[in-house]
Amino acid sequence: MKILLFIFLFPVLLLSQEFELIQYSKDPIHSRALTIYNKQLYIGTNNGQLFVYPLNDSSIAKPYFLNRLFPEIRDIHCDKNGITLMQTGDFASLIKIDSKGVLKQEPYYTSSDSNKTLFLDGMDFENNLGFLMGDPFDGFFSLFYSEDNGLSWKSCLTKIPAIDGEAAFAASGTTVKISNGEFIFVSGGKQARFFRSSDKGISWTISPLPFPSSESSGPYSLAMIDGKNGIVVGGDYTQPNEKQNTSFYTKNGGKTWKKPKQEANGYRSCVYYYRGITYCCGTNGIDYSKNNGGTWNKLSTNNCFAIVAHDDFIYFSSVNGSILKMKALKQ
Repeated sequence: MKILLFIFLFPVLLLSQEFELIQYSKDPIHSRALTIYNKQLYIGTNNGQLFVYPLNDSSIAKPYFLNRLFPEIRDIHCDKNGITLMQTGDFASLIKIDSKGVLKQEPYYTSSDSNKTLFLDGMDFENNLGFLMGDPFDGFFSLFYSEDNGLSWKSCLTKIPAIDGEAAFAASGTTVKISNGEFIFVSGGKQARFFRSSDKGISWTISPLPFPSSESSGPYSLAMIDGKNGIVVGGDYTQPNEKQNTSFYTKNGGKTWKKPKQEANGYRSCVYYYRGITYCCGTNGIDYSKNNGGTWNKLSTNNCFAIVAHDDFIYFSSVNGSILKMKALKQ
């Protein structure tokens, strides 16, 4: 059963940039899971709902009937086989909706100790290749890959031991990337690191990230522009207005990282590169960079969680069931 929900669109002026407000729900919910497929915006929410918004029809969004609510959806992927939703919380799972609309929930990886469950942080796909990462489990990072677009998953061959107090953040499902077939992920907490594998997790190169050591500090999102240039954003979500140590960039494939001349303006949960411009968003606003993260400029003061782009537009998920839509900036 599909229910129609009217969408209200009106312009919002923030700083010098005009946004359209897409109100996909009247409930006080938000989304950290965004993707666009076949000209539709898919929105996974913090209360376990899925909304589908057709980009060519600004009048309606369609809540997708999932039969039951899930604690929280933190990442989402769509392809010809259907939809994959990554659920986090006390019980991690992948929720799969096939092309015929049949829903399956696949539990993920508990040990013989039934009191221990896996916390999933993010997933990414490139062609038929998928990469899925979760917090350390029994002392090792939880790393899986798929060669059939997520229909089945295998554990990466080499286990990476986590340092005490090291984990990852599932702020927008973007601490995990596949870039030209390479698996990449970042960790934070008491230790922040950058991990890269060119052989599907058989071997890894690891380098430190210069975030301060604390349980709530580190990289919350990663964007790879090409094989050498990359950006991490984050900070400390408990100090959202702190502008120190919120972003770093690399020009040598992650071997070393530099602090920008002008950092992102607070804690940031997502970074996204599109058409030569990098965007990042967080609790106190949106920033952009025209030089691959070397300098950040403020774009708005709205609380936003995740970013996706299509054609000439950028979409930012925000609070109270809303999405901000803006024209992509030009170099």
